[in-house]
Amino acid sequence: MNTPRPAAMDTPARVVALAGLLAAPLIGLLVVRFGPWPLAAALGLIAALVLVRWPLLGVYALVVGTFFDELYVPTPIALLGTADLAAFGLIPAWLARRLLAPRDLRLPGGHPLLWAYLTLAFVSLMFGVAPSTARGNYARLLTYAAALLAVVDLVRTEDALENIVRLMALCGLAHAAISLLDPGDSRRLMGLADQPNILGVRVALGALPAAALMQRSQGPARLGWAAALALMLIAIALTISRGTYLALAVAFVWWMRKSPRLALVVALAAAATAVGIERFAEERAARIQQRLDFDDSSVVNRGVVARNAGRVVIERPLLGVGFGQFRELDRVVGVTNQAGRGSHNFYLGVAASTGVPALLCLLGFVGLQIRRLRAPPDAAGRTRWLVGLLQAMAVYHGASLVVRGGLRLTDWTLFALYAALATILIHRAKDPPA
Repeated sequence: MNTPRPAAMDTPARVVALAGLLAAPLIGLLVVRFGPWPLAAALGLIAALVLVRWPLLGVYALVVGTFFDELYVPTPIALLGTADLAAFGLIPAWLARRLLAPRDLRLPGGHPLLWAYLTLAFVSLMFGVAPSTARGNYARLLTYAAALLAVVDLVRTEDALENIVRLMALCGLAHAAISLLDPGDSRRLMGLADQPNILGVRVALGALPAAALMQRSQGPARLGWAAALALMLIAIALTISRGTYLALAVAFVWWMRKSPRLALVVALAAAATAVGIERFAEERAARIQQRLDFDDSSVVNRGVVARNAGRVVIERPLLGVGFGQFRELDRVVGVTNQAGRGSHNFYLGVAASTGVPALLCLLGFVGLQIRRLRAPPDAAGRTRWLVGLLQAMAVYHGASLVVRGGLRLTDWTLFALYAALATILIHRAKDPPA
């Protein structure tokens, strides 16, 4: 019996293997002489080549990185979070792929509004009260916008979006499990984020996909996702993050209006969460009740910050105090209390720092993506499922930004997912499959 011989390596594979063998001792010598940075550069080059070949891996890395952005890597330039590193890997790989295959570029609908926002943000930065303090933030903004374009161009199938949904659910579950296994001494759950409100956002962005996957799964998989959802709801409850409570409740109520089964499951999970916390964490339960009275100093202080921001919007509606310079409000208006604090409200924060026209451009761009998240009448079940989930995530996202300020890469990744699905639906309507 003849045994089949393995296929020989082709010429490119031989060249790559030979180059790796020749480069290994050189890299070792450079590491001995200059430290770990030559090794990091070599690994970065290998990762870049992999991403050029399989660019969706970069998108998946970006999604995971946004969930664990509190993990930093020191570099000669600055401390870079995992989301920044993922973006710095994705964007060059996407650009290289675009140079190799320049046709069929997919841009999100309404992209002129995005260019307008970036332009107004730059003008606001330059005419701000302290532009030197915000140049790094503007560089990050450009990176986030480029990452959005890369995601929209690369995520062209519902399979990729479903993989992203699963990754989000698993990341939220990981945050919940880590925080519950090591709750710490604080009265509020802190987790890896070391900040309860950020932890609440991370876990909530995993809870919504988990609920959707439970809704779509059957048998043991459904039970597994139900258990994951319950664990995440417990973690969210113990963060005692009122903003997360309100935003997640709004999203679930909106989502459940067409799904009685989901409403029943979420109601049972919420009831079990409340009973479990009341029974096994009485002190934290009392703290939750106290926070839900909304009569603590945090509410008063946020009201003061909102009034300060409102005064700036009235006095400087066009360009605000300067992009990324919200903490400098006291240099524009008389601030007697809460000077130097963040906005704690995205909408007021953008209007006061960058101007009302910039806010309208950004909201117009994102709103257009969300408006196009509509499944056609003849859409398949998975399409309707994805549309319903991303609509619910958009509702949560919009509500959560009322009580938290600033635009992180997490927010831009969500914008990218809305735009990616909207672009998929538009292209499918123009060129339906045979």
